[in-house]
Amino acid sequence: MSTAETGYVFSWADGNLPPLSDTLNSLRGIGWLPEEQSWWFAWNELQILLPQRLGDLAALPTDWDELRVFSAQAELRQVRQGRGWQRLLLAETRQLPPGISGWQPLGTHYRVEPSLHILWGRRLRVAGGEKRGEVLFPRPLEYDVAGETAPYDQALVADVFLYYDAEARLQAARYVCLRHLPVGADVVKVRPLPCFLSGGSYDTTD
Repeated sequence: MSTAETGYVFSWADGNLPPLSDTLNSLRGIGWLPEEQSWWFAWNELQILLPQRLGDLAALPTDWDELRVFSAQAELRQVRQGRGWQRLLLAETRQLPPGISGWQPLGTHYRVEPSLHILWGRRLRVAGGEKRGEVLFPRPLEYDVAGETAPYDQALVADVFLYYDAEARLQAARYVCLRHLPVGADVVKVRPLPCFLSGGSYDTTD
């Protein structure tokens, strides 16, 4: 995982947002959303779509309350604001590549610390075999992560960059990638977060 020290947040400069597919294609064009190494998740008031690998851009829900698309290079967020949308780009670079335009810095820079978010789900035996899940949820928790096979004995984590302001207040958790942790790793002994979408984290960098 990168040891970047400074993060930046950019917002779309024009109030007229281009189609989401155009923005995503421009990020793909500069290599910021590489194939098989980019993920997304989304939620609205009634449903959550768990993290999965980015494939067909037409399959993304463009009108949900929040959509996040991320990779090691950057995270794109589209967030509902009243009747409109806000589009943000989080990255560990001050100068955006010339292949993308229309963005402006939002505020100042942030101190970045790498950390982990532990995703919900453990090995459960259910009708029809073994699944990843939690007994308090009425459905299996299926994440689209390479190598995700039974017996589901490896913890799933999201590498994140925590963005802190000058007063050491946490302002954002930028998602970087999803991966498995090997059985026996110390971090799997930590209690999972209340929700993988929460702003909390367990810092394992010490």
